[in-house]
Amino acid sequence: MSIEIIIVKFLFNTLENYFSELEASVIVKYIVSAIDYMHRYDIVHRDLKPDNILIANRNDLSSIKLIDFGLSIENSNNCIEYEYCGTIKFMAPEQIDQRMYNKVSYKTII
Repeated sequence: MSIEIIIVKFLFNTLENYFSELEASVIVKYIVSAIDYMHRYDIVHRDLKPDNILIANRNDLSSIKLIDFGLSIENSNNCIEYEYCGTIKFMAPEQIDQRMYNKVSYKTII
């Protein structure tokens, strides 16, 4: 385990400066790559939202960081979840409707 001390800006606050379409696609690629990495190790974040995405350097889009793993779980048996958690404004419809859900594969997104 390591701790990284960085000066960051919330991606949500950085959006006021806007990103080009190319920059936005790079940011999404890094976010999806981070989610895929977590899922390969059976970690499900469960509270992804703009406030939990940081950017350390506006000129280095690879400096994107995912934070706030307080609601994350280990899903080693690929269990189906029914738990109602996260920020309602950013919840998936199946969570709001309290339908079963599980982690999404990176291959499903692409």
